[in-house]
Amino acid sequence: MWALTPAESAAAGIEQVSLAQLLAESGIVSLHVPLNDSTRGWFDADKISAMRDGAVLVNCARGAIVDNDALAAPPRTSARCRVSVVTGPGQSGRGVSIGSIGQSGTCSF
Repeated sequence: MWALTPAESAAAGIEQVSLAQLLAESGIVSLHVPLNDSTRGWFDADKISAMRDGAVLVNCARGAIVDNDALAAPPRTSARCRVSVVTGPGQSGRGVSIGSIGQSGTCSF
């Protein structure tokens, strides 16, 4: 996995944070990882529920990176807006329909 060193991040004006902080503070989380044994189902219910209210999840990777059962489940806490985008043909993962998003919360863009 490619990552910036703390010095490279500081020089570029980038603040490195933990995954928990990133999920809690980000309005949009975009996934760009390969599908393999360590990433299949990686974005699970715990990560989904750690996202801030109104956050949007965009999966630009393979569908199976996101635990779609957890994504489609009612939120464990307050209302959320969650989106799963699966790119390309033949990818596993079913995404979430607009109807499910509406039941999960509201979005303002």
